[in-house]
Order: sequence, then C-alpha cells, then structure tokens
Amino acid sequence: MEIIVGSETYRVHRHTMAAKSDYFRAVISSQLKEAKENRIIIEDLDPEIMGTIVEFCYTNQVSLNDDNFRQVLSAAFRFCMESLKDVCMKFIEPRISVLNFIELIQLYKMYGLKHLLHNAIGFCLENLDIVCEAPTFFDIEEDIWEILLPDDRLNLTESGIFRALVKWTEHDLENRQAAFERLVKHVRFATIDASELSELSDLELATISESCKELTAKAKYYLKLKCQDRHLLYEPLVGISATPRRNLRNCQRMYAIGGCGYPRSGSFGYPETLSSVEIYDPNTDTWTEAAPMHSPREDFGCAVLGDYIYVAGGLRGNKTLNTFERYSIAKDTWQSLPSMPRSRRNVGLVALGGYLYAIGGSDIFDHCNMVERFHPGDTEWHDCAPMLISRPCAAYVALDGYIYAIGGDSESHTRTTLERYDPKTDSWCLLSPLSRGFEQLQFTCYKGMIHVMCRVYRSWPLLEFFVYNPFTDRWSNSTRLPTGRWPVAGCCLPNSTNWIEFVEFGRQLYAVGVLTKDSILSFVGSYNPETKQWTTRSSMMSGRVRYGLIVHPQRNFLDSNVLASLVMGHTQ
Repeated sequence: MEIIVGSETYRVHRHTMAAKSDYFRAVISSQLKEAKENRIIIEDLDPEIMGTIVEFCYTNQVSLNDDNFRQVLSAAFRFCMESLKDVCMKFIEPRISVLNFIELIQLYKMYGLKHLLHNAIGFCLENLDIVCEAPTFFDIEEDIWEILLPDDRLNLTESGIFRALVKWTEHDLENRQAAFERLVKHVRFATIDASELSELSDLELATISESCKELTAKAKYYLKLKCQDRHLLYEPLVGISATPRRNLRNCQRMYAIGGCGYPRSGSFGYPETLSSVEIYDPNTDTWTEAAPMHSPREDFGCAVLGDYIYVAGGLRGNKTLNTFERYSIAKDTWQSLPSMPRSRRNVGLVALGGYLYAIGGSDIFDHCNMVERFHPGDTEWHDCAPMLISRPCAAYVALDGYIYAIGGDSESHTRTTLERYDPKTDSWCLLSPLSRGFEQLQFTCYKGMIHVMCRVYRSWPLLEFFVYNPFTDRWSNSTRLPTGRWPVAGCCLPNSTNWIEFVEFGRQLYAVGVLTKDSILSFVGSYNPETKQWTTRSSMMSGRVRYGLIVHPQRNFLDSNVLASLVMGHTQ
C-alpha cells in the first residue's frame, strides 16, 4: 500500500499498519476507493511526522523530543493508535515544567487526557512559587485558578498567593478584574499576619476591589479579637477562612527504618539490629520516633505504595528473614502481611502498577534472580519471570511502567549490567551496560531519566552521576558533585565516610547516616543544587546503617475525574 503525504510516498504493508492503527484497519477493510487502489492520501500532515508513524508501526519505537511531541500525539489521535498515545504520555509526564504545564492542560482539553491533567495540576500545586516567576504565569486561565486556590496544599504563603493573584490580574486588568472579584474569595486573609495584611490592603487593586475590601476588613476584625484573647464571634468569619494551608512540599516526610546500629547516636557497646523508626520533618528540622516494626531487620527491601510503607526480608543476627509488614502513615501502626516464599536479604522491593515486586537478593547459600509479586488485596505472593542475572545486591527503580535493575550481579566484579522488566509481557531484557563498575550504586528518577549515583574515592571523595536515557538506551556522564566538608563529631566527611544513604527530598539531595572506621554516627546533610552548598541538618536519634530510607510524598491530588469536571465546567 502507498501512503502519500505531500511530496513523500511511503510504501508500507497493509497489515503492519492495521496492526497498530484502527484508522488504517478501518480503511483497509472497507470498500472505499483507497482500499481498492491500495493508496491513501493524507492531507494537513508533516511528511516527517508520517515517517515517524510508519517507523513506529514497524519497530514499536519512536524518537520523541520537545519539538515533535505535539505533532506525534496529534497524529496518534488522528490515526487511532492507542499504543503510541501511551508512549507519548510516558514521554511527557516526567517532563512537566513551568514552561509547558499550561500547554499540557490545553492538550487535556483537546484530547481528554485526564492523567496528564492530574499531573499538570499537581505540578502547579507543588511549584506555584516557581510558576509565579515564569513567563507562562500570565497564561494561567481562570478555570485553573478555581482549582488551585481552594486547595489546602498550594505551595505558597497566603500573602504570596494574594500577591500572585494581583500580579496576574494587573497583567490584563480590563479583562481579569471581574475574575479577580470571584477568585479573591479563596484567599485565606485570616491566616495572614496583621501587619502584613495592612500592607496588602494598601495595594492599588485591593483598594478598588469591593470583594477584597470586605474580606480584608473581616480578617482584620478577626485578628484583632484573636489578639485580645476574646471569644471569637462567628460574624467576622463569614466568607473567610482561618485554616492555614499545608502545602505539598511541607507534607513530605522522610522515614529511617530499622538497620544496624545503636539505640542512640554514638559509639558505645555493640551494634544491634534495630526495629525503631524515625520520621524527619524538614519544616522543623527535627526527627521524631514512630511505631517500631514488629521484627528488627537490616539489609531489607522497602517501598511506598499509597499511604503505606512496606518492608520485606532482611537479616536479623545470623537469620535471613522472609517476613513482610507494612506501616500505616495515617495510623502510625504496623501490620503483618503474608511472608515471602523464600527468605532473602538485600532484596529489592519496588512498587509498580499497584503491585509490590520483591526482586533478587541472597540467602545463606546462594544469590537470587527470583522475582515475586504481591498485591495489597491478596493473601499470597505470585512468581514472576526471574531476572536474567542473579543480583545479590542491586539497585532498582520503576519508571514508565518498567522496572530497571543495575549492578549487584554475582558473576562479575564490574557490576555494570542493566536489565528491564516489562510486567505486561512478564519478561526481562538486557540493555546497555554502565561504562564502568562501582561497589555501591543508587538509583533515582528525574525528568524521565534514570540517574545512577555512586561515590568516587580518591584524594577528595565525590559523588559521580551517570544518566540513562530509556528512549535511546544510552548512558551519559553527568557532572561530579563535591560532597564538601561537614564537621561530624570532630571528623570531616571526605576522609571518614564509608557508608552513606542518598535520597532526593524537597528539591534537595539529602545524605543520611555515616559509618566511620570506628563508629556509627548519625548525620544528615542536604545539598541545594541552586546554591551548590551543603547544609548540616539535625542528626537522627539513632546511628544506623543498612537501613531503609524512604520519602513519602503524600501527594493526594484531586481525583482525575473531579479535576476534569472542574476544568470542563469552567471552560463551558
């Protein structure tokens, strides 16, 4: 069959195109002229994009970038190609930024992509402080403000929210003043300090807005009564809210679970296997105790799924464990779950698609390549296809519907191999290996790429990063990051560090826990990529190594259907 687009002609196989596209399947199976002549003329389409579509139909792969993404997505809808739509969504969702989130919301309105809307609104809730400084800020439409402003988790001070709304309105005062009158009612003036509230009341727009004058007057009266310690009357609270917001970033918490160490930070006695759990609050820079696990454990797997933290396997003394339990963040309690069929230490626990996957590890006798899957609603574990390589101590990450495993292979000291698991086909495949090996690796995902982090021991220890692009199956070196000098119990990190855990937390890189030559120290530091500076944070209460370090985002955005109805309702 021939497909003619402009001056280009593509000679293709009918059934190959029909297998990927409902559009071509319908044309081929019809009695239309195109089917009889084996020739289809496509109008209003870039020939290069048609070439990309043909390539995808034959190879199941597509080269996407910021320039062609929108045209390819449009073609995927035009030719009814569900699998290509999925690929486009996986490409763009990790790349949501201040420069494109408005455009992504528009794509939702065009194509009804609820999941894309869900992520774009969530990004704006969490990053409104940055969005306000971006050139796209003035493109926010009233319907989006109607979703953002009532939300408790909006990441900006209340005075900052009001100033942002004023800034947005004054950009097009003639057309937006009426919208301002409606939107300003969502600002929680009663939570703003009295002196700052007076400053806001003096802003030019605030003096001409009837709604704003009424709300600020009520808020001032309420704050005056509150300051005088008098009984708060109901009247001044009509139409205003005195409930502070709890923005998304402030809701995040970091959990240090179990491990091997001392009940309190320091070097005394013999280290023991711990069951204790500590929670770090970045807002107060403090650690607090949480309910301990049922079973002390170290070298175990841990993962977050929903509002629970799951831990599996590990080591207690000389005993390898197969026990499995979960922590309820809402209730601060632990619950025992069905044990894994086989005891393992250094097992990887990964959450993907509502399931938990226990991968690799080792027992007393040998190393494992086995994979087991558990659903929170089930009562038992189920076997999955084993890894191609046994990995007693590897790094794992979930990205774009796949699980990636790197390092930890028992057959080679280089530990560079990378493989990927596809839950749809229950199969593993080898990918491009890392250029050189390291004893300890850690994974993290950022903007749709996999970042591997490792320590470099020379005269000056560094963090070295390698970036893997899953779309091109290629590795690249990233800039080395100096750890800097931290004073820790009289010693400096560069010449004392043997063990450290890293995690991305609140836009910063946190280094938690230090094992020196002679003792286990409890240490926390954060790296700010904007200032390129390390800051010492409050230490953990217990010095520990070989523990679980988990960040729970607590990003419970509105349901996608609720978001969709709100946007479409305001649009209509």
